Amino acid sequence: MAEPLLKLDELAVHFTVGGALRGGTKILKAVDGVSLDVKPGECLGLVGESGCGKSTLALAIMGLIPPTHGGIALNGQAISGRDRMATARTVQMVFQDPYASLNPRQTVRRTLADPLRLHGVTNRSEVDQRVADMMAKVGLRPDHADRYPHEFSGGQRQRIGIARALILRPKLVICDEPVSALDVSIRAQILNLLEDMKRRYGLTLLFIAHDLAVVKAVSDRIAVMYLGRLCEVGPTEPLFARPAHPYTALLLEAIPVPDPTVKPAANLAVGEPPSPLDPPSGCRFRTRCPRADAICAAEVPELRELAAGQFAACHHPL
Repeated sequence: MAEPLLKLDELAVHFTVGGALRGGTKILKAVDGVSLDVKPGECLGLVGESGCGKSTLALAIMGLIPPTHGGIALNGQAISGRDRMATARTVQMVFQDPYASLNPRQTVRRTLADPLRLHGVTNRSEVDQRVADMMAKVGLRPDHADRYPHEFSGGQRQRIGIARALILRPKLVICDEPVSALDVSIRAQILNLLEDMKRRYGLTLLFIAHDLAVVKAVSDRIAVMYLGRLCEVGPTEPLFARPAHPYTALLLEAIPVPDPTVKPAANLAVGEPPSPLDPPSGCRFRTRCPRADAICAAEVPELRELAAGQFAACHHPL
């Protein structure tokens, strides 16, 4: 079996919030002990409700937020925030908001050329050629390289963001909600572009989203997060057909069905999500789970394999 391209080992990212004027400090465990492998050449979808820790996990992998504890390894080599420049050629990121992620004072040419220059490509003709080639590959006109971001549509800006992520030819690209800020009519174009780039360059993708319909379309495997922890990981088709964790079933139940005659399924969860500042003991989903009992409050469930490649952290899996 091939060595994982990315390996997370009990990764945690905690923040101190509050202060003396707010009744004391508390620890927000945005990511709390996540262990996960991403295989070379696959697209791993990472899903969960807003605030579950998906984007924080991505920023920790990128070295933009220091982990509290745990390990991150690329190609079997442990990395840290101090290795940010060294790992930038291996890992790049496409951000959620194409309007906020581009510098409005920089032309497209400079946006794409700066990463090359930072990593030692200083020959101007080579830089210009690689910028033009990358713009063409993501569906932009190379003769528009001297335009500014405000002169492009939202979909075109996201193509610029994808070009910037790929200009250094990384092995892993983290896509953090790359289509959620775009019109529905544009989303399919960007998803098709990412799939084309994945095939062309042999990329590995970590695709973060809360829209399971989008994740199903692009992912080989899916990891489900809830309040900073993984609750299920498995191949896409089996996970959609036979979810093992009640929270995964809840997410699948919430996918809209474009048929007014189809009645929504009975809700599997009760109540509201708890505060991440004061999560429940044991299983963090237990306060909303109809299958919860005393052991769910007393013991944190570990991820265990229930079927081929399908893991769930649940004392009473479906």
